[in-house]
Amino acid sequence: MKKVFGMISLGCDKNRVDGERLLGEIKRHGCELTDDLSRAQVVIVNTCAFLNAAREESIDAVLECNGYRGGALEKIVVTGCLPQKFAEEVFPALTEADVLLGVNDVSALFPALERAYKGERQRGRRRRARGKGRTRDHHAAAPQISENCRRLFSSLHLLSNPQNTRQVQVRTHGRAA
Repeated sequence: MKKVFGMISLGCDKNRVDGERLLGEIKRHGCELTDDLSRAQVVIVNTCAFLNAAREESIDAVLECNGYRGGALEKIVVTGCLPQKFAEEVFPALTEADVLLGVNDVSALFPALERAYKGERQRGRRRRARGKGRTRDHHAAAPQISENCRRLFSSLHLLSNPQNTRQVQVRTHGRAA
């Protein structure tokens, strides 16, 4: 399957790294990449689901991409946190998406697309996120803050209060500051 792919990546640096993994998979399959979504036959929307606003932005991006149908666009793939965390809600409601894949479903991209081209909407298996390989040297890698954004969010309020900074340092580094 030699298609022209475009990608929109929303959210944090972790999403950027996940997007790089997807782009690597696309290149390994010998497909072309474009920044011009009007030329793309397959658009991947790499989503964020950290806050309600991020979920809305992700869904809006999918709906906007759907506007390219009738041109070159044949399939929309939604990846990342939104289908990872909300697959049960998103799959039946977001019918504009042909394929929904979670954060660890990179290797499932092309098999899922092949089935989607046969007329079957696809969704990845919902499973717990796990560590990923590096996309660059360890000293230049994007921070992988947490696989569970809610844990990060609950820690952010501690950082906003200077009295809690010492407590956060102790918890994150395992030693007193």
